[in-house]
Amino acid sequence: MLQIANLLAIAVLFIGAPLNWYVTWRLWQLHRVNPEIRVLRERGIVATVVSLTVTLFGLIFLNNDALPPPFSIEVTKILTRFAMLMIAVVPAVYWLWLYLFDDKA
Repeated sequence: MLQIANLLAIAVLFIGAPLNWYVTWRLWQLHRVNPEIRVLRERGIVATVVSLTVTLFGLIFLNNDALPPPFSIEVTKILTRFAMLMIAVVPAVYWLWLYLFDDKA
């Protein structure tokens, strides 16, 4: 069972993370070409936060599989909880800012 967990950790880091970073890069390119399409910027922000989180979790998965792990449990707790906070707050706050204060949204 441990081998499956290790394979999933490697897949997250070497398939999931690059795929998300590519989508993030494309969204920001599209936004630069079409700045009037606000949803591209919003999606770019969300994709950036997701890409950072996927990369962080992939690295933490590998950290947890290492013996001894380079980072302590306390450090990984802080990083994972910070990542979840960013996923929960950044996209929501940005969308609310657009909805409440931007008359072009």
